[in-house]
Amino acid sequence: MTRDASSLGKNLAEIIKKLLDYVVPDLYPKLEMGARQLGGNEAEEVLKAANLNALSQVFYGHDHGLNLVVKEGAGYVPNPSADSAKEILDYLRREQAYGNKVTGRSLEEHFQGFGYGWERDILRLVLAVLLRAGTIEVTHQGRRFRNHTDPQCRVPFTNNTAFRSASFAPRESIGIKMLIAAAKHYEELTGEEVDVEESTIATAFKNVADEEARLLLPMSALTQAHQLPIQDTIRDYRQSLEAILHADSDDAVRILAGEGVSFKAIRNQIRTLRSALDDTGLALIQQARTAAHRMWPVLQERRSETDLAACADTLLSLVASAEGLLHLDQMAEQTSTINAAYRECYTDLHTRRADAYTQAIEQVKGLPEWNLLDEAMYETVLAPLTSRAYSSLDLPDGAVVWMKNSPTAQSKTHAT
Repeated sequence: MTRDASSLGKNLAEIIKKLLDYVVPDLYPKLEMGARQLGGNEAEEVLKAANLNALSQVFYGHDHGLNLVVKEGAGYVPNPSADSAKEILDYLRREQAYGNKVTGRSLEEHFQGFGYGWERDILRLVLAVLLRAGTIEVTHQGRRFRNHTDPQCRVPFTNNTAFRSASFAPRESIGIKMLIAAAKHYEELTGEEVDVEESTIATAFKNVADEEARLLLPMSALTQAHQLPIQDTIRDYRQSLEAILHADSDDAVRILAGEGVSFKAIRNQIRTLRSALDDTGLALIQQARTAAHRMWPVLQERRSETDLAACADTLLSLVASAEGLLHLDQMAEQTSTINAAYRECYTDLHTRRADAYTQAIEQVKGLPEWNLLDEAMYETVLAPLTSRAYSSLDLPDGAVVWMKNSPTAQSKTHAT
């Protein structure tokens, strides 16, 4: 969309302000609901406070407040019905109904984007109030927190990394509807039916989590040994499994009912990665890393083709991401392209090198002193040159230097 801005002000600053006044209400209709000046420690403040009578003014219902704390009788209590609190709580309930796990990262992506434009500190502040009100629960590093008095529950509200990895869910009593949802997710997860009963569902789900945890141990060691870019994914999955295994039966049912779709998705991803990381897959990943980090920098100085640069960019992205390990066929294709270009460049250098040594041999033979030598010395004198001039190229796939199996192997690095 275009808009004539010439009449909006006398200078650029005035024009930009008027343009923002025009577009922001359309792009971020709920911005004002969560736009407040914060110090950054309000979430911890409400979790630590012995009572809610003397919090920062942003908590209360005046012009610059969020109405998250209201007076009831002689004291103050959390207000889950405040506009900003209701927006977040509705989002949590909606995602839980779809079977999706909600993390701090997904909350940021939703509420910092179009429609809201809220800052992370606003999210943490509102979530802290909801936790204190008992309307949500927080899971961090395998532990589920429902009580705001536990000091460990404050970590996700004070540490950015912990907040993004923590998960948040509404607290609801277990009814027949939740049991049916949990049983349905279990059937989708395993292909087996389970009785719609709390202890039966919880036991069955924990058995799945226990099996997954045992399978994850060697995979975790493998990813660390090979420095694969899925260590965060493995860690998050392990923490989710630990939360399930240590949960009470009602909590296990809640997790399955509220996060069953997300659990199935991450389990399938882990299974795909596990099958990909066999000896063949690991060898391919190593070849891809060599092509991306060692071959391409050499080619970049000698070859400027746009297609080859795009291929290298794709390969660099694949070897650096967890997503790349799910697309080994594409990784193999890009690796092969870089390998072929490198071999072509290397072969050209090797040929030119051989020609240069051949010319050097002829120059030596043309020297007057050559005829003064005993013929028995010819081969010895020319050996350093002939070994390079008449040697065949031996560059295995994936190798970056010539590996010549001969007494002159020590000269292999000169091939570059």
